[in-house]
Order: sequence, then structure tokens, then C-alpha cells
Amino acid sequence: GVSYLRKLAQNKAAALIKAMPSGVVIVDENLKIIESNARFIQIIGGDASIISEADPDLEGAYLERLVDFHELFAEALREGTEVKIQDIRRNGRIIRLTLFSIQKHLVLGGILQDITEPMIQSEQIIEKANEVMKKNLTTVQQIAFLLGENAADSEVLLSSIIQSFANKDAPK
Repeated sequence: GVSYLRKLAQNKAAALIKAMPSGVVIVDENLKIIESNARFIQIIGGDASIISEADPDLEGAYLERLVDFHELFAEALREGTEVKIQDIRRNGRIIRLTLFSIQKHLVLGGILQDITEPMIQSEQIIEKANEVMKKNLTTVQQIAFLLGENAADSEVLLSSIIQSFANKDAPK
């Protein structure tokens, strides 16, 4: 039935989020975490790494207890922001935060990338980072979309997402 296929799609989506090289966190309108990945926990550190031992994807944890920039999430949810990119300084590192709406005012996704490395100054690296960013954003939006859509479309969408991941590592 549809619910089985939907469950399958959700599992695949969750697996893709886990595999993404950037930190990913998805929160509801109360800033409760719906899904996150290990890289997110790594980037934010602190309590997150302790909590994640009990619950690896932090599901149900409140974002404001974990990060000091949770207000940016709250604001994006209130305003129903489509996409917003902001650089945050945290523990001497620079984190690029991309917020994007999954369900307006209800579900928000965040992608975190550590862009501190000095060599990041070089043009092509910035370009590469943007390219990866765009690809990741599209992936997460596609995942979000397919979770809300019927399962038949999901399968097509998922195979195209999986394709794009497979091609990522192929030599150019």
C-alpha cells in the first residue's frame, strides 16, 4: 500500500540525510528536532554529542538547548523564509548556515558547513562549496517534497537523488 511505500521513501530519505557531507538538521515549528545527521552533531558539538549517544539523530531534542543561533531558525519559521544563507562565528570557526522552508511556518531545514579553513579563500574552492551546497539543498528539498507527495512519484524522485549521489564521486 501507499503507507508502506511512503515509509520506504522516508527510510531512504533518512539514509540520504545521514550520508550527506554537510550537517543537516530538520526542525518543527517548536524548534524540536525531527531529523539530523552525525555531521550536524559534530559541527555543533557540546551537549549534542552527549545527547546523541542516547539518541543518535537527536529526534525530539530542542534546538535552543543545543545551539546559540536557534533564533535564526525561529525567525525563518515565523517569516516563512524560502531560503536564507548566513555565516555564523562559533568557537573560533565560521559556519555557513543555509535555512530553507520544507513546509511553510511548520517545518524548516538547516544545512551547516564549516567554512573556516584558510584555503577556502581560493576562488574555485568557494565555487566548489557553492556547487556542493546547491546540490545538497536540492537533495534535501527533493527529499522533503517526496515525503509530502504520494509514493509513486517518490520512487522516481528517489532514484534521481540516488543517481546524483552516485555521480558525485565519479571522476569528472
